[in-house]
Amino acid sequence: MQCLQPEMQEKAKSLSKSIAHEQGQKAGAESFQDSLDLDKLRCTLAPKRAAVWRIKRTQVRLSTFAATVLLQEGLLESTEIKL
Repeated sequence: MQCLQPEMQEKAKSLSKSIAHEQGQKAGAESFQDSLDLDKLRCTLAPKRAAVWRIKRTQVRLSTFAATVLLQEGLLESTEIKL
């Protein structure tokens, strides 16, 4: 109930305006992106695609596309991969 009081809502608006002018969000996003190891996020077979699967007991990462093709061709069983 206290948060619904007019003075609290005014304080929230004021805080929102001051945060909107800060550059911290951009720096935070850049820092996060810089810390990513993009090679570990890529499909081993199709590096332009994001990896979402991994062949169990290996470091082979697969995109949904690569996993689907391998499954459809019978070169891989669904029990051999994990998200």
